[in-house]
Amino acid sequence: MYFIQVRSTSLFSSWGKTAWDGEKSTALKEIHVPIISPLICNSPFYYFGQMDILSMICAGYGEGGMDSCKGDSGGPLMCEVNGKWELHGLVSWGDGCAKRNRPGVYTNIVAVNSWINLQRATYS
Repeated sequence: MYFIQVRSTSLFSSWGKTAWDGEKSTALKEIHVPIISPLICNSPFYYFGQMDILSMICAGYGEGGMDSCKGDSGGPLMCEVNGKWELHGLVSWGDGCAKRNRPGVYTNIVAVNSWINLQRATYS
């Protein structure tokens, strides 16, 4: 299994809300967020073991400020690998929007790729 490098820059884009109680964005937004170690993200200071480290990616800022929010679910998380941007995750869940110690959690596409291919073959 391939793991993306911790602290590497990733980005996601979406039309979701810019604040928990705010309006949906009127323009497509692009936000750069660092990958956070799954061990840190699962620590008592973050998500206290709620994150499946094999099928999820944690990305954002520990201090908060920028993150995915309501309406962003399913949006792409892109990571730069060898100079090329690749899809590595989909916005999945989090606790609020851009809160301290509550970064975004993303489905790890690489980890579930075989399941995706099986579903495509079954239902195509």
